[in-house]
Amino acid sequence: MTKSDQVKKIVKNAKKVLSSKSNFKLLTRPKIIVNLAQQHFDAKTFNPRPGSTPGDVVFSLTNICNLSCPMCSINNIKAKCGQVPNFITFDEFKKFAELLAAATRLSFMGFIGESILNPDFFKIISYLKKEYKTFLHISTNGNGLNEKVQDQMLAVGFDSITFSIHGFSPESYKTLQAGSLDLVKKNLARLLTRRKELKLKVPYVTVVFALNRANIDEAQQMLEWVAGLGADAFHVYHFHDYTPTLKGLIFKKEEYPEINKKIDALYEYAQLKGWLNLLPPQKPYFKEDALEQEKGIVKCDRPWKGFQMRSSFSHKDCYYMGVCNVFNSFLFNYKEHLEKYGKLDFQKIWQHPVLQYLRQTSNSAGPKPVNPLCAYCKSSKRKYLKNTDNAANYKAKLEAIDGFFKGFKKEYPNFEEVGGVQMLYTEDDELALN
Repeated sequence: MTKSDQVKKIVKNAKKVLSSKSNFKLLTRPKIIVNLAQQHFDAKTFNPRPGSTPGDVVFSLTNICNLSCPMCSINNIKAKCGQVPNFITFDEFKKFAELLAAATRLSFMGFIGESILNPDFFKIISYLKKEYKTFLHISTNGNGLNEKVQDQMLAVGFDSITFSIHGFSPESYKTLQAGSLDLVKKNLARLLTRRKELKLKVPYVTVVFALNRANIDEAQQMLEWVAGLGADAFHVYHFHDYTPTLKGLIFKKEEYPEINKKIDALYEYAQLKGWLNLLPPQKPYFKEDALEQEKGIVKCDRPWKGFQMRSSFSHKDCYYMGVCNVFNSFLFNYKEHLEKYGKLDFQKIWQHPVLQYLRQTSNSAGPKPVNPLCAYCKSSKRKYLKNTDNAANYKAKLEAIDGFFKGFKKEYPNFEEVGGVQMLYTEDDELALN
């Protein structure tokens, strides 16, 4: 394809991007429009060395949480690997400009730590909004989202907040989570009231609720409460086997028909009350997926569009880095990297041979056969084991990672090291515990 043809393709893709009403505001960020168009072109052509940078970035500002929930795998990590506090500073964060400048969306991960606990949280979100007009999302347990934090987020125009509330009664909440249910309810109610008083359209507020034996009969009550407050979404999904102590909360195969009837009842009630739009479009039925590896179509655009930085629990000043939450390609010591290069030299990471190989082998229609890890990620086997036996799921994942690197080493026997970046040929110890 000639340079002229490539430019025409990029312009065509830019028009496609702007045809979406949700993307129309991007007109104020012309660099973003060009990057999105190039990104679309790179993904469509399976370009191993993309000219674009990721638009969807996940970033945890700390590994510290204000709770120790029974359902969270953090407890396993603390017990076996220990913990060293990680707080990236505002001055350090600004040096990640090469990653941040073209990001259309930045999500502060709540799984491994509460980003609102970072002392520079308000400085960071203000900077992102003022400098880049980034769409900002956060997931939180809600305990620390007090009036001061809420008002700061409302003031900068924070776009989306997800509350993880997995029990409606004190009993079910205590079984699954820590902290105060009353405080979480108070914080959520206050946020939605304040949003209404200020006549704001954002933040978009979601409550997530992982279905299990302890809370399945409270889902309707939770929906009624969430709808009454004026929240925007109530996302019900499957509880995952992250901790052995709660294994008894997972539904057995023989219970699936009865549980699915309860899910039907929840949706029927929502339709009756006019709340169907709050629930996921597809009912989260429990079913026994095939255990055999599928040989169907594998399709994924994350190697071009996504990037994730998850704060490490046991390695000081480090992040796990990758293009998705399934494959942590690198352990990244950001202080060491910044000391060597003065800023995040993102292209050294984004164009790393391991990501080039991933892009070549992540799609059925790509230039090379699909690698074992991407094949497993898209298989029904993974989905089934993730919902029923996470230990077996993790074993299968490690085998798939091993298969990926066998192929990678054949294609790239030698490559240049990047300062502060350590290749992970298998999952690190703490990742094995969640």
